Amino acid sequence: LEISGSIRYDDYSDVGGTTNPKIGVTWKPFEALTLRGNFGTSFHAPSLADLGNSPDARVQVLPFSPFRAPGGSPFDILRPTIAIAGGNADLRPETADTWSLGFDLRPAALEGFVASATYFNVKFKNAIAVPPFTSPLLFSDPNYASFYILNPTLAQVQAAAGNLRIDGAPSLASLYPPGAPPQALPYVMFLAQRANLGAVNVDGIDFNLAYNRPTSFGSLSANFTGSYLLNRETQVIQGGTFSDDLKNGTGRFLFTAGLGATVGDFAARATLNHRSGFPLLGVAPQTRVAAFDTVDLFFSYDLGDMLANTMLTLNVDNVFDEDPPYLNNAVGYTNGSTLGRLVSFGIRTKF
Repeated sequence: LEISGSIRYDDYSDVGGTTNPKIGVTWKPFEALTLRGNFGTSFHAPSLADLGNSPDARVQVLPFSPFRAPGGSPFDILRPTIAIAGGNADLRPETADTWSLGFDLRPAALEGFVASATYFNVKFKNAIAVPPFTSPLLFSDPNYASFYILNPTLAQVQAAAGNLRIDGAPSLASLYPPGAPPQALPYVMFLAQRANLGAVNVDGIDFNLAYNRPTSFGSLSANFTGSYLLNRETQVIQGGTFSDDLKNGTGRFLFTAGLGATVGDFAARATLNHRSGFPLLGVAPQTRVAAFDTVDLFFSYDLGDMLANTMLTLNVDNVFDEDPPYLNNAVGYTNGSTLGRLVSFGIRTKF
């Protein structure tokens, strides 16, 4: 039985002091099995850029509105969007309580095999981030309502902007010409300064199965690694209600599964990447986002006989050129990348 512990004290002139302990326990009831557990707290103070006049502090004006509430006019896309960006002098530190329990199994009868799993539990408070004004949940979750104003007036925009510089327009008043109809005025103002975004409570299981077997021609290997969320709930603002992310906008399961082999100086590996689908609210008529699965290939050839410490490589990511799942909003996709198939050649060497 091994027990380890540590304690850390930090003192910040602007946000005060904090003490954070960490303790870990490891026990091997027999040679093939290791049991482990950890508990700790953490503290992250806002940076100077988070608190003050960061380089991104500005009023950004877009001549169109890519993010819109459901049920509006299709012509709203032609109206300006205003985003107020920058730091926030009222930020509080981020804090978290974390604990985990897990095991590692390496049976002697199956050399090269390892199985491990870890239950994790994280309670994260006062997360510092830019409000998620690109989220598909923005207009459907009432917790986000304090981060935007639809059809803002000139007075509201000027009050939020203060003395920040303006990019994308000569002035705020120029967006409100006298006599202009409402459908020509700014559609939305996003309050995109850094903020303490409430809390996140999440728990789940990380797992890994791996096997590597030497052969007469080289080796064979396989792995199955991923994470399964049991619960995830988010409080967007302090004092707000918690929403169940697994019922709206968050996938529960992701994994990678790989098979590989080496034959002399040649190596190859194929990997399946999976991100599960998830239910979706407030994006009618769509009620679910599909899963996203891609396959990657990797090949290498060691030139050791011709050029010491040198290897040629070939990567083919997203072999089948899969498109990410459809989302019924201005962006049009989610739950994956739009990069498509990517082929890259490389040479690695050591001196």
